[in-house]
Amino acid sequence: LEAAAERAGLTIGAFMRQQCLGSPGPRAIRRPPVERAALAQILGQLGKCGSNLNQIARALNAEGRAPADIPEAVAEFRAVCGEIMRTLGRSGA
Repeated sequence: LEAAAERAGLTIGAFMRQQCLGSPGPRAIRRPPVERAALAQILGQLGKCGSNLNQIARALNAEGRAPADIPEAVAEFRAVCGEIMRTLGRSGA
């Protein structure tokens, strides 16, 4: 029941109303389907970005200067943000 409601993009209550009454009701909550595999991959990419940014911050604190890989880390972060937006079905700005 939960899986069928999730596939339909409805709460369980709205899904039951849809099945029994033919309509999910006026206040039905539609939920976007979650692409779990894509979100897991994105989460892994964010972990890598976080690690890189942490290393950059350490280098800045230790050396007092910006390391050369800052543009690469920023580009990676922007790419991951774009992937999240695509997964959520939104256009990036």
